[in-house]
Amino acid sequence: MVGSEQANDLHSLQTTLLLVVGSLSLPWHLVGMKRVVRDPEDKFVSGLCAGIGRTYGLDPTMVRLIVFFVTLMTGLLPGFFTYILAWMITPSSDTLL
Repeated sequence: MVGSEQANDLHSLQTTLLLVVGSLSLPWHLVGMKRVVRDPEDKFVSGLCAGIGRTYGLDPTMVRLIVFFVTLMTGLLPGFFTYILAWMITPSSDTLL
């Protein structure tokens, strides 16, 4: 009985991994995901907060304030490096045209 339960758990895990890996190989717009891009039109530093705000329907100023306060609360370096990393990996909307 224990062997069949382990086999069912293994099958569930394999199915979940297949779904996750399979969805990663599909283009983002076919999976229904929102894509965050930097907004060069409404940028304060890099346009990252404006892009997040536009993607999720939030005011960019509120996103900037949240990022600022989270950076202060976690210490300056983790928030700063996270922002720089997100800046580097997030494409600009004008490069996608």
